[in-house]
Amino acid sequence: MAIIAVGIIIYFISANRSQAPTVGTGANTTSNGTALSPATNVGVKPPTASKTTSVPAVTKDGIYIVSYLSSGFKPQTLEVKRGTTVRFTNNSTKAMRIASFDPANSQAPQSLSQPKTVGKGGVYEYTFNDAGSFGYANMNNSADRGTVTVK
Repeated sequence: MAIIAVGIIIYFISANRSQAPTVGTGANTTSNGTALSPATNVGVKPPTASKTTSVPAVTKDGIYIVSYLSSGFKPQTLEVKRGTTVRFTNNSTKAMRIASFDPANSQAPQSLSQPKTVGKGGVYEYTFNDAGSFGYANMNNSADRGTVTVK
């Protein structure tokens, strides 16, 4: 009887080990090489995205990740709460420099302004403390744009 019980316990332990947890993705270094915390969500399935929107990656520290790809920013639109930090990560072979962009106003606020251009793997973080809709663009390719809405 004891042998059967041990066999059942071993079976359940090995079955649980074979299920690898899911891990979110995120940047692991800044543009100057400083290590960053990886995204978590270990063992948690991300919310399901509709066909027209994408679910943003979020680090364990609550930092939202916007990836710059050869096709532009992903997600292109993002909604966050006041005080949220957004990390723009260059995952393309193009240069990236984030800046405020408002096509209706040539005098758009310059608070969202990356000080220098970064290449692949470079990042820029910005904390959104004010409510509103903030348009941004890659100043090295102004056709690549996005919006962060802060509630």
